[in-house]
Amino acid sequence: MHSIQLNPSLHILHSLWQTLKLLKHIIKKIDAVEIINGELTKKKNDDASKFAEKLEKGFTGGSDAHNLSEVGSVLTGAKANSIKEFLDAIKNKN
Repeated sequence: MHSIQLNPSLHILHSLWQTLKLLKHIIKKIDAVEIINGELTKKKNDDASKFAEKLEKGFTGGSDAHNLSEVGSVLTGAKANSIKEFLDAIKNKN
């Protein structure tokens, strides 16, 4: 009986490559990134904004409310006459 011993670093690189390919596929399907979250710090929101910019994605904001008083403290707005126009405006960064 013969056995083949693989180099562990090659296996790790292959796994990493597969993960990166999957992430690239997922990122292509993302239309927008939430860049303003009412529960996060300014730094984290700024980081999200830079991430969306780097990926050339649209952006949204949300209050992420955990209390009734926080509802609507942050929202996403766009000029639109329908839900489709609203979503298209976000996707197209209008």
